[in-house]
Amino acid sequence: MYPQNSGKLRPKISSHYREAVLNASIALVDYVKRMSGLNSLDGSALMASVFSPKKSKLALNDLSGETEKDEQAGFMHLFMGAVLALRNPRAHAIFDDSPEMALDYIAFLSRLAKRLDSGARV
Repeated sequence: MYPQNSGKLRPKISSHYREAVLNASIALVDYVKRMSGLNSLDGSALMASVFSPKKSKLALNDLSGETEKDEQAGFMHLFMGAVLALRNPRAHAIFDDSPEMALDYIAFLSRLAKRLDSGARV
């Protein structure tokens, strides 16, 4: 998170850092579902189906060559990782996220959501 933005977000997430990260990750999953129109899956299976370079539901580029397909695959893994590393553990266990960690995770999730804005349904 850029230092100039962290002060603006800190009051909004209060001291409920785990919940803030969990809610941001749930919001990302919901956004992927809305953008892709695929509501039948969830979690990493959703991300694999939506962003697979072989049968994408949302293309983040034109998928015209190996570089573009590699980028798509990389983002597929980032989205899957966001679910596996951030959403799922916080949905099933108590985490003691620090304010800085929570802001970093939320910034990462926000960056992924912004990347979706340049995507197109395939």
